[in-house]
Amino acid sequence: MTRKNDDEKNLFAEAMSDVTPLQLSSNKVASEKKPRPVNTKKPMRSNTRFNTADLYNEPADKVSAHETLFFQRYSLSKSDLKALKNGSFQYNWSTDLHGLTELEAEKQLIDFLNDALLHEQKHVLIVHGKGYHSNTEQPVLKNLVNQVLRNWPHIIAFCSAKPKDGGTGATYAFLKLKKD
Repeated sequence: MTRKNDDEKNLFAEAMSDVTPLQLSSNKVASEKKPRPVNTKKPMRSNTRFNTADLYNEPADKVSAHETLFFQRYSLSKSDLKALKNGSFQYNWSTDLHGLTELEAEKQLIDFLNDALLHEQKHVLIVHGKGYHSNTEQPVLKNLVNQVLRNWPHIIAFCSAKPKDGGTGATYAFLKLKKD
């Protein structure tokens, strides 16, 4: 080793001397979950919830792990459509469905979308993964997200995320906010 590398190692060791390592139960990296905001807004409107059976009235075509999702219910301005496809909008809410069963993921996704609507979040990110660990040919959670978003009445449009946000393993969604 060169003298410079030894000096850098010693400097780093000195800077880290008072740091206590995290005790993790597995080899996974710990991630800090952002707390959901406290409900300080008006109560949930009764017409924002719907029967989950309605999510399957119009079945969506199955998609593969690397297939790009895109759906548009209402017309968007050119700038909004460009922002959606480029992921160049500010989203404050996201949910990660990794590791959940299909039923757990469906419940979490519906609750997340209802909460986002309640808290007037227009742009959200849904991380579903590419399905590499699914026991089927198609990714279970990605197809669930595709099905739910296509049939959820408050979705304006959605598409696969940019690589920085998860690529085809995540989806950006635009929500239609209710007017009083």
